[in-house]
Amino acid sequence: MKNILLLFSIILFISCAEKEKDAGISFGKHDLVSNSLAKTWDEGIPLGNGIIGALVWQ
Repeated sequence: MKNILLLFSIILFISCAEKEKDAGISFGKHDLVSNSLAKTWDEGIPLGNGIIGALVWQ
């Protein structure tokens, strides 16, 4: 049992270790990009999965 706990702790530590990644965001030719939030509710972007959702606007 002690060996399993030690192995689990090592795996957890390795998986949570921070790795250096390129966090740069690049937009493709067909991506939807908005430079500012919508000012009125009817210009907002609806986000959701059909059951729960939100309307994003300022």
